[in-house]
Amino acid sequence: MQPSAIVENYTFQNLIAPLSVDDFYKEHLGTAPAFIGGPDDKFSALWSWKDFNLILGKTRHWSEHTCWLTQNAIPISTDLYCYDSLKRDLPGIQRPNFEQVGEAINGGAALFLDRIETLRPTIASTTANLRSKFGATITGRLSFTKDSQLLRQSGFESNDLLLMQTEGELSVQLFEGCSENPLAEPDNAPVSLPQEDINTLCGDLAAEISMGPGDLLYIPAGQFFNATTTPGPSVQLQFTIRRSTGLDFVDFLLQQIPDEPLFRADMPFFDEPEAIKLRIDAMAEAIQVRSADWNIPATYREQRRQEALLAPLSPLGLPRPNSITKFRRKNVNFILEDINRSWQVTGPNGKVAFTKQQKKVCDWLLEQDVFDVRRFEDVFHNNTEARQIILDLVDAGILEAV
Repeated sequence: MQPSAIVENYTFQNLIAPLSVDDFYKEHLGTAPAFIGGPDDKFSALWSWKDFNLILGKTRHWSEHTCWLTQNAIPISTDLYCYDSLKRDLPGIQRPNFEQVGEAINGGAALFLDRIETLRPTIASTTANLRSKFGATITGRLSFTKDSQLLRQSGFESNDLLLMQTEGELSVQLFEGCSENPLAEPDNAPVSLPQEDINTLCGDLAAEISMGPGDLLYIPAGQFFNATTTPGPSVQLQFTIRRSTGLDFVDFLLQQIPDEPLFRADMPFFDEPEAIKLRIDAMAEAIQVRSADWNIPATYREQRRQEALLAPLSPLGLPRPNSITKFRRKNVNFILEDINRSWQVTGPNGKVAFTKQQKKVCDWLLEQDVFDVRRFEDVFHNNTEARQIILDLVDAGILEAV
């Protein structure tokens, strides 16, 4: 394939290009896989061998929970490549011995590195963009094999998956079977079933996809699939997208109700079925009546917003700590029009007019998922008019400060 233009800040649109975000939402999100082929160097600014070795040097990050090995998709005992250590708060922990890890990889093992979403600046900025776009918790994982082997047994993920091939090749089989709204265990892993039962639930083979560097595959939660690497070094970068569910709202609700005395009172004895029913009815009515007082919809939205938009890396950015204000482009429709030798963008709350000379600024702002003033100033130096466009787009309901 031909080389692509190198991208330093990967928005979601950059990741899935040439597929548009609108088409992704309409045709794939939560419902159907999407394979997007790309140039070999599409993700070269996002991840490299240098990044790989740099994060391995962050030794305090790695434990049996964030660094593990498998052989043909079967976990290898951590006793074979970890040693006992202590965390700063003293609980026991196992940490990888990388000499033993290297020997295992040479022997055909697959390496998995988890929770990498904040370990490199490009990964962190991409994580921030995905959080803004999906309003969801995003986690990153890296996998590496030196030889051909089964990387993932047939099964499904409990969260949506963005799978990017950055080195070597990978073969992915997608099956007809799909688990609807799969339930995750506390560690966000799918509820476990015997492998024989999973193989039965997979159904017929729907597609077999060969992935090379620059290719991306979106796999919705519950979609049955497996993955096998080919001979030679093979690296996969994965982002899991944990979107909020009704169960998350129930957890949120449980945080609100202790302030209501009715919920702190003892429940009736189990020999009093009518009293139990009356109490449950009273609590249900209390939630409905107090919903306005507790301002539940707005409070829930704000909590989700804060969780999704929390910066994955410190935004202090010395020596310019006065430029950390962040903005995000909201998931709203807008119209950009050429009107009488000038331009106009219409958002949910109004219209913004700007000159042809200012269009470059507007285009840049509309292409972002999330950005801070510092990065904006690096692109548009000391441009007062350009900064005014940010405020105008906020007034139009297209951007918001976060």
